[in-house]
Amino acid sequence: MAQQLADALGLPYGSECVEDIALSAATGIYVVRLEQALQVFQCRPNAAALRALFDSVDFQTALKMHGNKLSAPTGLAVVAANNGTVTGNRGKDADIISRFFTVWRVKGNITKGIIGSNDSNIYSPVGNNVKSNSYSFKGGEDRNNEGNTNSNYLIRQGDASRGSVNDVDSTIEEEDSVTCSMHSVVAPYMIRLRQGGKYKVGDRVRSFQASPRGGYMTCIIIGRKA
Repeated sequence: MAQQLADALGLPYGSECVEDIALSAATGIYVVRLEQALQVFQCRPNAAALRALFDSVDFQTALKMHGNKLSAPTGLAVVAANNGTVTGNRGKDADIISRFFTVWRVKGNITKGIIGSNDSNIYSPVGNNVKSNSYSFKGGEDRNNEGNTNSNYLIRQGDASRGSVNDVDSTIEEEDSVTCSMHSVVAPYMIRLRQGGKYKVGDRVRSFQASPRGGYMTCIIIGRKA
């Protein structure tokens, strides 16, 4: 699936760019973590190919077999750590670079940003001490950690505003230019990755959403109750 996703996202180096594929079961947001932050800027997604991938016989069969772990997609987050590789004005001060593709979303049915979201259930690829309900897969390998993660996230929006851009089909919002919903998923995922599978109240990550109308967001772990 990594190669198919890379092709649909228009990544120039194919599946070599893809470090991990994960799912937030509670939200239906799939997360594709790339090797380098600059590759997030390079995504040139094919909306039809993305929809076809998740409509394919292989995916639908997996969905039926693992319905308690997989879900139909509501969005595809593409994210990478910025380890000093982004030096231009767009993103140089961010810890992570992100984009959010919403080719399954009909305009006018937009989910508002999540503040104080419980049970993100995002799979973490590092450390056995991280418990999660969600399902992660890459190259046909199934991985699952049993347990539960309950955390809330305060999303502080910076120089950003909401809007859709460059729609090919006027009824579909292909990229969510500025979103809190995605960051409620990718923030704990990336913080755990950075900190060896652990995080605590007060931990934060600064993200730059690399869309035409994107900007900086600071995401802070605020505890189990908002």
